[in-house]
Amino acid sequence: MINPDTPLPFIYAITDAKENNETFYVKVSRGSYTDDIYFTLSIYDRIKTGSETFSFSGTAENKGNTNLSPNGADSTVLRLDLTKQTSIPKDAIVKRISTAATQTPSQGNTRHCIMSEENKVWHRALANSSTQGNYDITLDDNLSVSSIWNFKYNTLATAKSTMKNVKLKIDYEYDVTTQF
Repeated sequence: MINPDTPLPFIYAITDAKENNETFYVKVSRGSYTDDIYFTLSIYDRIKTGSETFSFSGTAENKGNTNLSPNGADSTVLRLDLTKQTSIPKDAIVKRISTAATQTPSQGNTRHCIMSEENKVWHRALANSSTQGNYDITLDDNLSVSSIWNFKYNTLATAKSTMKNVKLKIDYEYDVTTQF
């Protein structure tokens, strides 16, 4: 393997410590080589974190909850394809996700909704807000950042509205050894 940060070759072994102060052993076999062997041993965290914000294009439109449904009315859906986004590390998993947008006119009783096409489950924001959404999505959901994401909003308001400047912020984790 070649370290992407230096031109020096290296070998790595994946070890997962379960607690502090664990002991690991490294065995180096000389084979038939009889001269001195020099090497360094380094230990790094394999799991790294990152965060990026992406923008949906277009405007979501909501005709209003004219039927006075207790479930509200959904807007049109905006789509964001992150499957070819090169800034996302390979196999990055969503740790936390949020959305932000501008609604016109600003209305109460409005909730953002997000869906990954990986599992096709709509997640409603934890609280009503026309400007932002925070979701109950964690590492346990095992959602890939590199997916197609869909956004809509739901409102109990009866008047028409639109939502634009929709942004998706994703905090993620990835294993650095899968990047080589």
